[in-house]
Amino acid sequence: MYISSVDCGTTNSRVYILDEFGVVKGKGKYQVGISDVAREKSNTVLKKGLSIAFDQAIKQANIDLKDLKFVLSAG
Repeated sequence: MYISSVDCGTTNSRVYILDEFGVVKGKGKYQVGISDVAREKSNTVLKKGLSIAFDQAIKQANIDLKDLKFVLSAG
C-alpha cells in the first residue's frame, strides 16, 4: 500500500510517495504554487506542475498510479 502527500506552497509544490510504514519511496518537486494561480487567475499552471511532480515521485518510487490508496494534500 502506498499513499501520497502533496504540499502546495506559495512558490513550490512537493509530492511524496510513502509506503505503509511511512517511509518515503519517491518524491517530486516543481516550482509552481499558489502565487502562480493568483498571477495567472487560473489553476491550470498548478495542475500541470503537480502532474509533473507526481510523475517524478511515482517514477522514483517505481510504482504505478493505481498502487496509490489515497492522497493527502496541504497548503
